[in-house]
Amino acid sequence: MEDIASEASVASEMEESLFDMGDESIRKKVLELGNCSKAEQIITMLSMSIIELGSFVDFEDCRHAREHGQDCSIDWDGQNCRDSVKHLVLVIEAALLFGVR
Repeated sequence: MEDIASEASVASEMEESLFDMGDESIRKKVLELGNCSKAEQIITMLSMSIIELGSFVDFEDCRHAREHGQDCSIDWDGQNCRDSVKHLVLVIEAALLFGVR
């Protein structure tokens, strides 16, 4: 199992999270979410989380590997990757909690 994590085939070029970017246009878009319904906000945040995770995981390569019975190695221990997964989990949790109400 350690070999898989250490032989990561996908490397991120992102230096910071989509949620932490300093770009003013992204900040404005996030602030504009205040005008949206909670469901729209969750869908937007879910999309951002999946895009962010996609910078660490090549979904197409993983699908291709799975179809051909191969492993797809990803460095899940990298701090940026862990943060990306954490964001996605938190957004999914928010979606589930919102759906219960």
